[in-house]
Amino acid sequence: MAKHAPVQRAPPQTAVIVAICAVLVGITWFVFGQTLHHQFVTYDDPQYVYANPDVSAGISLPRISWAFAHTIAGNWHPLTTISHMLDCQLYGLDPAGHHFTNVLFHTIAVVLLFLVLQQMTGSLWRSAFCCGLICNSSIARGIGCLGL
Repeated sequence: MAKHAPVQRAPPQTAVIVAICAVLVGITWFVFGQTLHHQFVTYDDPQYVYANPDVSAGISLPRISWAFAHTIAGNWHPLTTISHMLDCQLYGLDPAGHHFTNVLFHTIAVVLLFLVLQQMTGSLWRSAFCCGLICNSSIARGIGCLGL
């Protein structure tokens, strides 16, 4: 009986991985880029962003300290609060800027998840498919980075 050597998969070429990353970025922006034209959502965006004077005033050292010492809507998440402060500093209360940040964070998360899954499992196409299943519900809200 002849012994067969174990079948080893060749690692995917870098060009294929880069191409998949580019497609994932394109799909993410195609689907969620349209939120750049949306307004804030009245569900919880007022509490977290535009009706919160400590956040909407922008970023400063005292406000960063405030973010670590206070809760918003009963939740303590200082990094998210600081991110909103930075958004307000950069974009003011223009929802397009806040949505841009959310889509950018989501895009980074999609690509990183793909790379980690591909590295952990060695499965290129399954890893790419799974990246489309990331939590998408919070992207269209102004506080979208809360869900990432």
